[in-house]
Amino acid sequence: MSLSTALQNKILLDAINMDLVSCFVNNKFDVIIFNPPYVVTESAECGGCGIEASWAGGIKGREIIDRLLDMIPKYLSPDGIFYLLLIKENIPTEVVQIMFKYGFKSETIITRQVRNEQQVVLKFYR
Repeated sequence: MSLSTALQNKILLDAINMDLVSCFVNNKFDVIIFNPPYVVTESAECGGCGIEASWAGGIKGREIIDRLLDMIPKYLSPDGIFYLLLIKENIPTEVVQIMFKYGFKSETIITRQVRNEQQVVLKFYR
């Protein structure tokens, strides 16, 4: 939710513009929810400042996702839960394998078809 959307709906919100979790130092979170840019695109489209930053995921749609996966063990509390939205093209089974190597179990919360996307929400926990 953007700050302007929150204000229009009379919701108090502190907004921070940062690269993933780069502004947090030595913080641990009980819940991390990530709705990433997951569309398969050219790598050059990733990480821009334009509207494409909201969808451009690069190779396999996972360039941004994979960067955060590497950070989850450091920022998630020992009993914490990490929720991640993916599409079929992101190869969710590979994501599950990556998180397993970090010591995380997983379960599928929901799978649904939304227009042309087969979406899945995964839950990771220790």
